[in-house]
Amino acid sequence: MVWEPFENGFEVQEEIVMLVLTRKQGEKIRIGDDIVLKVVGFAGSRVRLAFDAPSDIRILRGELIHSGAQRSTANSGTVGRGISQVPLTN
Repeated sequence: MVWEPFENGFEVQEEIVMLVLTRKQGEKIRIGDDIVLKVVGFAGSRVRLAFDAPSDIRILRGELIHSGAQRSTANSGTVGRGISQVPLTN
């Protein structure tokens, strides 16, 4: 299915509503009380994101959700390919 953008910043697909935001480099988004997402950079069509979240919160790239890779990465305690752990500064 194709996502259809709406003027109010939401997209709907199969009864699922998703908030869509535009952020500039250095801007942050807070999710709940203890998760912060920060846009740290751009390189062509790629965006670098930094997540500050409690260690018990699993954060997976979308392509890992449908593969078996998330089980081995989550169970081994390792950081997956393309993911680095760096301090999130203001």
